[in-house]
Amino acid sequence: MFDDVMKTNEVHSGEIGPRVSDGDDAREEKSGSQGRGAKNRRGPVAAIAIGGGLMAIACGPGVKRDLSAVPVGQVGFDDLCGLQSYYDTLAIKQATPPAVIDAADVERIAESGTARGGRARFAFETDFQLTTVKRILGENWKDLPPGLPAAKRIELNVAWSERAGLRRVANNSSPELVMDGAAVTLPYHVCLSELLFGEKIYQRRREVLGLAPRPTAHSLALGPDAGAQADGGASDGELPPSSPRRAASADAGSPAAASSTSPAPGGPGPASAGTGPLGGK
Repeated sequence: MFDDVMKTNEVHSGEIGPRVSDGDDAREEKSGSQGRGAKNRRGPVAAIAIGGGLMAIACGPGVKRDLSAVPVGQVGFDDLCGLQSYYDTLAIKQATPPAVIDAADVERIAESGTARGGRARFAFETDFQLTTVKRILGENWKDLPPGLPAAKRIELNVAWSERAGLRRVANNSSPELVMDGAAVTLPYHVCLSELLFGEKIYQRRREVLGLAPRPTAHSLALGPDAGAQADGGASDGELPPSSPRRAASADAGSPAAASSTSPAPGGPGPASAGTGPLGGK
């Protein structure tokens, strides 16, 4: 694109007309001066247009954190995009992924096998989705639209290709960031693939690294103090009532409730136990 812009500013020798000699008449000199004036007037306009185009290119979003030297597989394995907790939250159904609002798949047969690709448009709308996509955009791109922090809906339109059952954003494509109906082209960045198509990668990462089990929806609902609340405000060190150790320590200093009502083996029942001396008369 920059080469094309530079070519429009080149002046070729064939475009320059012959200069008027001193012996030409006034009419020819006048017409020549008018032609040169027209060309001179077009010059600043063309320069402004070209300058504006270069400024637009320079002011567009650029890559802030360059990970192009890192192998693609290493980016996910080291979680350089910080998305493990994002996919863990999706896995336990505590949040929903962005919706695919438009998609087109293409499949073709190549010498190496079946190749699949297409385009997909993702919409981020919930608080969880927006928080994640804004963080990814802010960490990895610069010169983003100023309205991004306050945006209530963000769309990402990407071209993708599939290899070995794994989709990735095409690295020679031009992803689009869409806000308020206006589209801005983003330079490719690997974290875009991790955000949109990284579910299988982060699931595999969890298995390979042997990470701690994901929290369940039930434990998240109870919160970190769930054990203390269930214990009735017990102090640190005490165990919940369901623990055998707690049951044994609680019953060590008091008789079991059942012993006051259950008859001893071979002894009188509850009704005769209360007659005492009357029974001896």
